[in-house]
Amino acid sequence: MIIHAKRVEKHPELSLSFADDEKIRQHLALQKKAETETPQNVVRNEGGTLKSKALLWFSLCIALAMAIVFATARSPGLSDLAFPIMALLFLAGGIGGGKITKMKGVEIWKSFIQGAVNLVPGIILILMAYSVKHIIVHGKIMDTILNGAANLIQGSKPLTAAFLVYGTTLVMNFFIGSASAKAFLMMPLLSPLADLVGITRQTAVLAFDFGDGFSNMLFPTNALLLIALSFTVVSYPKWIAWTWKLQLMILGITSVFLAIAVTIHFGPF
Repeated sequence: MIIHAKRVEKHPELSLSFADDEKIRQHLALQKKAETETPQNVVRNEGGTLKSKALLWFSLCIALAMAIVFATARSPGLSDLAFPIMALLFLAGGIGGGKITKMKGVEIWKSFIQGAVNLVPGIILILMAYSVKHIIVHGKIMDTILNGAANLIQGSKPLTAAFLVYGTTLVMNFFIGSASAKAFLMMPLLSPLADLVGITRQTAVLAFDFGDGFSNMLFPTNALLLIALSFTVVSYPKWIAWTWKLQLMILGITSVFLAIAVTIHFGPF
């Protein structure tokens, strides 16, 4: 990534999002020019004081939102309210920041609508991503997948079994992004199977971790990945076009480590 960043810094046209970035740069340049030429805006932002206050207000709202998320993380009842509260705090931060900089109500409303429109494609993708899990769980397909994987693992050699755990976790990660939810479903099956096929439970957990980890940055059913991409000009196809080589490298490296774990009987001495 560092090498790529340095290369793009020298030759911006090498970036896959160069054309989209150019549009944003031109838009920001025109916006800055308009603000400079408008006396009213000059008065508003004199000395940068109002902008600083607005930034401070928005930062406090974000900090409060993060604090609520961490505080409610271990409480299932309250954690369901964390995201709606976070959304309200972001809204309060945006509106409050506009009021602090003395923007008119119409200007704040236009900014809100523009931002909402920009997020629409991401929202649709996120709904589609979550629908996959809903269909799999309520269609009772999840149990079938786990049962088939368990039967394959049960009659396999240690090295094959470890990679089957890895592959099963990869498949499950496409449908269930949450590591804790996957562990709740899979570990009661994997632990005794690991003992039967001759791999340590630590190796089974390692295979699970590998399968759960890097594919989070690969599968389109991962809502967090789609949310992150929606904040940028990088589309999912562009993301895959740029990262697929890195994903293959990580797949190869983790496979080597998993094979070593099976060979040395990775676990407590």
